[in-house]
Formats: sequence, C-alpha cells, structure tokens
Amino acid sequence: MPLTDAQVEAVQSIVNRDYDRFEWYGLDIVPGDDLVADRFSWGADQPTVPYFEASYRGVDYDSTTMGLGELSVHLLFWILQQYELTEELVILVDEPDAYLPPIAASALLARMLSVILEKRTKWRMVVSTHSADIIAAAVGHDSFLFLEIDPGGAVQATSSKDDVHISELLLARPEVRHVVFVEDESAYHLARALIEGMDRRVGGSLSLVWGNGFGYMRALQDPLRKARHQDIGFVMVFDGDQRPAPAVPIKEADAAESVVGAVAPTGSRVPPVSEWQAVYLPTSSDPDKLYKSLLSDREVLAARLGRPLTELNRVISALEGKDAHDWVNGIASGMDRTKTLAAFAELWVELHPVASASFRNELATVLMPLRRR
Repeated sequence: MPLTDAQVEAVQSIVNRDYDRFEWYGLDIVPGDDLVADRFSWGADQPTVPYFEASYRGVDYDSTTMGLGELSVHLLFWILQQYELTEELVILVDEPDAYLPPIAASALLARMLSVILEKRTKWRMVVSTHSADIIAAAVGHDSFLFLEIDPGGAVQATSSKDDVHISELLLARPEVRHVVFVEDESAYHLARALIEGMDRRVGGSLSLVWGNGFGYMRALQDPLRKARHQDIGFVMVFDGDQRPAPAVPIKEADAAESVVGAVAPTGSRVPPVSEWQAVYLPTSSDPDKLYKSLLSDREVLAARLGRPLTELNRVISALEGKDAHDWVNGIASGMDRTKTLAAFAELWVELHPVASASFRNELATVLMPLRRR
C-alpha cells in the first residue's frame, strides 16, 4: 500500500523510531464466515486484512512480532487510510494509549485530531481513555465526558463544560513541587481561585499556605533562602497593596545557597535563582477590598452566595461604614465562612479575566526556574 510522507512522519514521531523502512499491506483474504468478512471490509466490498513489515537499526520484523504499542499505532493509521475516500465518518477508539508511554499517547491523539480536523471536516472521533494527559487536554478544550453507571443501571454522562472538576474523579493529584505562601485566609481563597485556572499539571503541584498577615512571611525569609531542598520550591505571593512598598523586602542572596529568585511585578523576565521569589495578587488592592467591590452587582453576589437578595441587603446595611476586612468578616460570620470566601474569590476571578490571566502568567514565570532545578 502506498504511504505518504505525512503518514510516515506521523507513525515515526509517535513510535519514536526513525525506521530504516516500514511497509503496509492489505491482504485479500476472504474468510468463510460472512460476518467475519464484513468486519474486515472497511467500507469496501473486498475484505482486507492489515499486515505490516518494518526494519529498524538493521533488525527486520513484522506485525506478528511488533510490540502492542507500536502495532496499535500502525493499525490505527492503516484503518484511517482505508476510509480515505469516505465523506462522513464517526471513529470510536477504545484506549489507543493503553500500550504507549504518556508522551506517545499525547502525540497519537494530536496526530489523529490533525487527520480528522484538517482533512475531513465531516469526520468525528470519540476516544475512551484513562490517560491523564489526554483527559487534561480534553478538559482544556471542553471535550471531556465522564461516564458512570448509576445504582439503577442507567448510564450518566457529565460534561466538563458543566463541571470543570469532573475529571478529578479519574486523575491522581500531582505530587507537590511548590509551596506558595500567602498573607491570610482571604488571600488564600483568591490565590486558589486564580490557580484553578492554570494548567492542572502546574496548578495541581502547588500547595497553598496562609497565616495571619505578612509577618510570618517575613520570619520565613531567611530560613527559606538558606534551604537547599532539591525537590520543593517556595514562592511568596503578597497582596496587591504590597506592590508599591513590599512589607517583606526582596533581598539579594548567595547563589550557592538560594533556592528561590525574584520576579518583577509585571512578570516580564525570567528571574535568576540568586534572588528572592515573589509575586503579587491582582491589582493594587488587598483581597478584602476586591471582594467588597463585588457590591456593584448584588443580585449576582447573592446568587453566588446562595442567599436571598433581601437577606444579603440586610447584612450589608448592618456593615455600612466598616472597612473592607471587617466587612468581609461580617458577611462570612453569618454564613459558612469557607464557602463564602471561596464564592467571593471565584466570582471576582470570573469578572476580571484579564487581571486573572496576568497573575497566572506572572506565577508561571516565577515557577519556571524552580521546575528546572
């Protein structure tokens, strides 16, 4: 069977082998059972059985001796070629990554999508998988569907469009690689809401720690600077009102001793590892002031807090004249504190996508040198 340069390049990149040669065959073998023959017809009249030969680093072998991962790649693209002239097609693929390493599984999905999206606009593909990388990619494109059987035996389907956390039922939490320190509980919830919008492989490896203001962060300055742990990185995230004059100064440190570095508030450069590591929450205000700014749309705020608007208005009236910190505490004291602060943070992040994206970029820039250590 003829092979295009694109097919050769696709197979080699997924299998990660620069073949001396490989060849595909379609063997005209007619089974005696018509049902079996129909399964090998591939949309044509004549049944055809796939067969492959390959040579790599002077070793010749064929489809009977290939590893299952390599064989599955050849077979998938061989099948796609059989339907080359088909205008409309729905392809159901069951765990194509089962025998492949994660990097190859991601490459396989990308190549298959390329064939379907670029060449056959009426082709569709449904993939069942347990690959964390493929699931994460599907969630990122709002294409993930979680299927489960309820106690009554019916199949229930939940889309990542409706529940962004549904994939977490299948994915193990990444190991913690970075500890992120924030000033207080309000900052913790805002940072958490912001981090949830990052790539799961990055955001999932962060552990957030909060204290009672920036004082404990000042105390940690020297111990963390002198730490030489090779597996865990440390980052300080100050409130936005610290930008003009940080309460914890950014110090120069000896390059041999430091495990952290500093980044400009704009996140415009990759920081050297000889400086202190710090970023700031969005805007030049502290989180409590950001939460109080949500009063501009009380109906949305009430809905997010799960409270009637009339009740929220009464609570807000009783807190009139309070500073932002006391105002937030006053709202939270009459409700579930954790859920209330989380709702404030999530709503603010949703309403300020540009500022939220800027923070994520700054944090990702800070984490780059830590991941390279």
